[in-house]
Amino acid sequence: MCRNRKLSGIEKSIHQQLIEAHQEIANLIQQHQAQTQQYQAQAQQYQAQAQQHQAQTQQLQQQIQDLEHQVAHLQQELQQAAPPQPNAVPQQPSPPLQQPQVPQQPSSASEEEQQHQNFDVRVDNLCARRLVQVEQIESQKELRGGIDRNLFPFPFQLGYLLYEHGFF
Repeated sequence: MCRNRKLSGIEKSIHQQLIEAHQEIANLIQQHQAQTQQYQAQAQQYQAQAQQHQAQTQQLQQQIQDLEHQVAHLQQELQQAAPPQPNAVPQQPSPPLQQPQVPQQPSSASEEEQQHQNFDVRVDNLCARRLVQVEQIESQKELRGGIDRNLFPFPFQLGYLLYEHGFF
């Protein structure tokens, strides 16, 4: 009979350990499910942020295109409104501009890279146009024999005032 009691005591101990192990497993499963839900929520946040960034990129691209059109229109108006100058250098045609291809929705890193390249192309185009304008201004300045005072009026006005008041 002594042996039966020890066995029942051992059985109780094993039974208690099994209950504790099951509870620990249940806790681990709950923790895993909570972490999975947390990761899913973070993934949804990242997707929402990516969509927001994509929308902002498209808005910026549209704004750049609108500004490019406005600049071209203003340049046309300026050329039409400016009186012809007898010593003016004829307008040099702008270098041919690259036309970027704008994908609608980037779904991979390569398409996002293409969008960045398209943005770089537009920036390069704007820089090329500005460089042509600066070269034209420089050539007109050389024909007039010096610095274009209309291009940089403030330093000349200041220098003239200093000269008039006897500082030079």
